[in-house]
Amino acid sequence: MMDAQEGNLSAPAEYTKSRDDELYDLGADAKNAQFSSDKTLTEDEAMAQCVGLFVGGLDTTSSVISFTLYLLALHPEIQDKLREEVNKCFEKHDNRPPFDVIPKQKYLNAVISEALRMYPPAVRIDRSAVAPYKIDGTDITVPEGCVVAVPIYAIHHDPENFPNPEIFDPERFSDENVSSIRPY
Repeated sequence: MMDAQEGNLSAPAEYTKSRDDELYDLGADAKNAQFSSDKTLTEDEAMAQCVGLFVGGLDTTSSVISFTLYLLALHPEIQDKLREEVNKCFEKHDNRPPFDVIPKQKYLNAVISEALRMYPPAVRIDRSAVAPYKIDGTDITVPEGCVVAVPIYAIHHDPENFPNPEIFDPERFSDENVSSIRPY
């Protein structure tokens, strides 16, 4: 992939034949980007960043779909309820629901939210403090530059946050129940 792009990344974006291929344009933009160290990316570094973004997006999407289908296969009663909602949506829109209707499918959103809770694409995220931060109600101050790990999987499987966390229950994300989820 990198060899195929040789030459395209070194040409300024305004001289490329087409701006339709956003992946390649992203590579050109990344290569020419300036960071605080005044270092520009090499073509290899820019392409590696593009590939990482592209593959990372595919991997998370495919894992969410896979785990959602896995959970639906284990729970046919939930699958049936979801199928009913989806079928009604298709019938209402002559088998061609517009894109803006899909996010309004409440049970579909609840099923996906619950699958994401049980099997998050990232089990933790790391963040760096950009300034010192005192944690309310404690004597703890996170110093600037300190890396803080947020354990997503552990939070999503903590019974204090989600009762019976190992049970697939899309109803936790229903309109009636979603307000009971503790913000964290």
